[in-house]
Amino acid sequence: MPEYRYLGKATARRDARGIVTGEQVFTEDFMPNGMLHLQYLKSPHPNCWIKEINVEKAKKAPGVHAVITYKDIDKRWISGLPDQKYVLDRHLRFVGAAVALCVADSEQEALDALELVEVEYELDTPVYTVEDAMKPDAPQLWGERDDFQFPNNQFPPGCFIFDHGGEPMYQVVRGDLEEGEKKCKYIAEGEARYDKFPTPLPIENPIVIAQWEDDGSCSCWVSTQAPHLCRTSNALHMGVQLNVKAFSVGGSFGSKVAMTEQLFYAACGSKACGGVPVRWRETKQEHLLAHDLRLGTVCKGRIGMDEDGIVQLVDADLLVDTGYTSDLAQGIGSVGLGEVQLVLSKCKAWNFVSKVIATNRTFSGAVRGFGGQEMKSVVMLLWQDAMIDMGIDPVECFKKNIVTPGDEYKWRDAHMYTCREVDYRKAIDETAKAFGWDEKWKGWLKPTSVNGRKARGVGVSLHLNADAGEDNTTAYARIDHLGFVAIHHGGAEFGQAQRANAMIKVAAEALNMQMEKIRITDADTRNTPGDFGLQGSRGTKCVETAIWNACKDLYQKILEHASEYVFHGQVPPQALEFKDGFVKIKGEEMEPIPVIACMVDPFSTITGFGEYKEDFTTPNFFLNFCEVEVDLDTGYADVVELCGGTDVGQIIDPVQLNMQIEGGIGSAGVDTALFEGHVLDTYTGRNLTTSLADYKIRTFNQFPNYDKKVILESQFDVSPIKALGVGEITGAAAPGAVMMAISNAVGAKVREYPATPEVILKAMGKI
Repeated sequence: MPEYRYLGKATARRDARGIVTGEQVFTEDFMPNGMLHLQYLKSPHPNCWIKEINVEKAKKAPGVHAVITYKDIDKRWISGLPDQKYVLDRHLRFVGAAVALCVADSEQEALDALELVEVEYELDTPVYTVEDAMKPDAPQLWGERDDFQFPNNQFPPGCFIFDHGGEPMYQVVRGDLEEGEKKCKYIAEGEARYDKFPTPLPIENPIVIAQWEDDGSCSCWVSTQAPHLCRTSNALHMGVQLNVKAFSVGGSFGSKVAMTEQLFYAACGSKACGGVPVRWRETKQEHLLAHDLRLGTVCKGRIGMDEDGIVQLVDADLLVDTGYTSDLAQGIGSVGLGEVQLVLSKCKAWNFVSKVIATNRTFSGAVRGFGGQEMKSVVMLLWQDAMIDMGIDPVECFKKNIVTPGDEYKWRDAHMYTCREVDYRKAIDETAKAFGWDEKWKGWLKPTSVNGRKARGVGVSLHLNADAGEDNTTAYARIDHLGFVAIHHGGAEFGQAQRANAMIKVAAEALNMQMEKIRITDADTRNTPGDFGLQGSRGTKCVETAIWNACKDLYQKILEHASEYVFHGQVPPQALEFKDGFVKIKGEEMEPIPVIACMVDPFSTITGFGEYKEDFTTPNFFLNFCEVEVDLDTGYADVVELCGGTDVGQIIDPVQLNMQIEGGIGSAGVDTALFEGHVLDTYTGRNLTTSLADYKIRTFNQFPNYDKKVILESQFDVSPIKALGVGEITGAAAPGAVMMAISNAVGAKVREYPATPEVILKAMGKI
């Protein structure tokens, strides 16, 4: 193992004091002068048209500056994949859709005014399941009366962010199905559903403040984890120049990225009020009602294995419920299709086809796990059925099928990639040993132990994602005459300590100087180079590689400046070294020379440039083991122990990595297998889980034991520091592991997420 000055060692995060004292600045704290507040009137019906709307009384209400309806919006502002959704529309497609916007001096005045809006609705029949939406006579959410039509409630494939205008990635069709079937001794066929739409529900609600500038651009302060992605995707939709700045973000879990609807509303409100700053802040109820949910995923098909436990056949249809609009569903699905291949990597015969379907509920968008968790949760259940028929230990089965160097897979851009360098079979063995798998595993549908009416079972699942190397990244590093370094990068800090710790450590390591002298510029698109954002576990490999390269370029330029301006060309750069803001000749006893002496003049800076090129050939990995206890009389189940394992190549900070692993069990993760999910009343179309009294989440004092973790550092050649990020996927496989454990505990196949007491008792034949 290499000996680093900072990497692999625990160091305090830069923002720690501000967080615990309340001094850290979040978007909620930003109050520009003259700021107004926006609220919106919500549709009471799941599928209807506005026949008549009268806002004259609302406009005259106290404190009101503007009331905006579909008649007032700029129809050039269109979002969706493909273009489909206006800022406001006559056709309202879910309970909670925006009918009218109101901008006032306060939130309460805006809400009071909206009660004065008079609306006459024309009702239409809603559809709530993908099966109903695909029927020939189903009501059309995007039909002949709409400006955009999507027949059979099916959105076309393709995601411009990922396929760049090339072949859309919506299916994996490879090999010969008949030949694959001939090789199979065990074929499991059936249906699995992961369609209760859990929400990650970060602590900070989504907030946008928009203000139009004199030059015609729009400045936005957004609680987004990816300012540049937010800026670029929305600027393309609006056709205007946007500047996006993010303060610290109070959690995102993948759900606060483009923030299109929120930005559209605030920008529309600001424009209607002469360009003054306008804020829209979602309440927790609005967040649960109308913000991004997980995709609903239904898998119908078959998976077959040969007598050695190698998967030889995947023949399935995936029906993806994206709600009333497709914000990024096709792209999310394309990544999920790729991630399934990484787990079933030895299979050569594939017919795995996805369809994105519209239904009358709020939309699904980017959520931590980004498609892979949804698809893995359903595919894992079908694969478990094949393992049960064969009687194979799932740990051994995973090792036989997981991607290894030389295996090919089709990724989100529909191109084929060959895995290189990473091999996680050792991590599987080490984690299984730490969990005590050999002692606890008693066979399929057999409990580990039974104590009275309480039975325990164990389960395991795994997840891989090549998006740990997604998208190109650039960074700048500049040193001033006092020896302070500024790293220019636009990623926002949203809890994982990339900006507050890891990026600083990497820069300090590359420059061989004190961390205290490193600063990261604000997450502001006006003064930072473009970047996809700190998401998809890409921060470690992509962003920090760009920063490392920028700092190494800066390091070399410092030596070149010293050679020219200090030693007048008499000492070549390669004979010099730089440390802690000073230059000296290698191996010589001399007074170190401050960096100011290496500059053209005292007010100069030296700047380094670094970049990272997209690479999908080294997927990351995480393995989840769990033990679950089930009350055989009531059907109540709970996780009593978790164990996780991975191989990260090189640890950057052990404390932050440990927190990422433990944090992965929340945010619509492990408990989507037990109780997390929305309840939709199909009579009224209303979401019944719009408060934390109804939407169940695990609190901190209810966390299971998670003392056992295995983190290997195999020094894979994946980046200059051999580090491969793992943050996003640490809980993605957990739902499948929990379902396996429940089935083993009760001795019956449990195949419905979440496994509520009713579901478990039904599987046991008790109701």
